[in-house]
Amino acid sequence: MVSVDAFDKVERVLKSSNYSDVLLILLSDKGGRIVPPYSSDLNHAWYLVGSVFYKQENYEEALLAFKKSYRHWKEDVAAIRAIGNCYSELENPKMAKYYFIKAKAIGGNKYKDLDILIYNLGNAYFDMGKYDLAIAEYKNVRKSDKKTFQFAQKNIERAKKHLNNK
Repeated sequence: MVSVDAFDKVERVLKSSNYSDVLLILLSDKGGRIVPPYSSDLNHAWYLVGSVFYKQENYEEALLAFKKSYRHWKEDVAAIRAIGNCYSELENPKMAKYYFIKAKAIGGNKYKDLDILIYNLGNAYFDMGKYDLAIAEYKNVRKSDKKTFQFAQKNIERAKKHLNNK
């Protein structure tokens, strides 16, 4: 298993927005493989690679990296949600919906970012033109996540307008 300190270093570099440095630390220059010592936790390493690509708005590469992360830990709700986010950014709300539902089922009520996940699922339904389902999801966002709750309330109004115009 990789030492916590090794990943702490990568996390610090990521937080400093030195994205290309993160990729240099984690990936080999040939073939895009995760290098030791990070290769002992491929789920976490590929998730970090995906995070870099996502922050760089390279959603296709981020999607590939998050899928590699998911392959190494099928219960990783964050990776599953990240795959959904990539599909959302790539304007594929049906696939986004699939992964958000999957993440919600695996994470359940104990998932720390449940409200964001519910909101994202609502957005996928909204983007699919399924405004009634979007509203139902937005209504499940809890008030305790004030920012996400406010966004959900605004999107409920937007969805209602679309329903009234049908």
